[in-house]
Amino acid sequence: MKPHPRIRKTIKWGGAAVTVLLVVVWIGSGWFFWFQDLGGRVSLQVGSGRVAVWRATPAYSQFVPTLGSAGRCWHSWSGIKWWFVFVGRGFISEWQVEVPIWALAVTAQLPTAVAWLSEVRSCRRSSRGRCPKCGYDRTGILQDAKCPECGAVPASV
Repeated sequence: MKPHPRIRKTIKWGGAAVTVLLVVVWIGSGWFFWFQDLGGRVSLQVGSGRVAVWRATPAYSQFVPTLGSAGRCWHSWSGIKWWFVFVGRGFISEWQVEVPIWALAVTAQLPTAVAWLSEVRSCRRSSRGRCPKCGYDRTGILQDAKCPECGAVPASV
């Protein structure tokens, strides 16, 4: 079952916008570092090409200068981390999960690509005189008649 055209259009353009935004954040994160305190010693960080969520022990506060509950700073190119990281209990932090931003961009791009390909396939079928839903050859059938194969009603001309 294909999604409604309005849903497909939303997935196409919304997914494309999210993917472009994630790519811009990914590239910019090589120079820009942002963090947010989420409470309960849990923090969210974006920088070095990754998104990190971590929970620090009380001992960690002596190693990190306090910048308030949120902050951002420019730093020289620190490189981009390319892979997933999970750090369990240790001296400085209790746990930390890092996800590369490129992985989030690829995840956002997959449904977007499927929606774009579905739209291209539907338009190609319609232009060749076929049913846009199932691809049945509609040669010799009235333009406003239902498709004999799947019962789809063609869009008004």
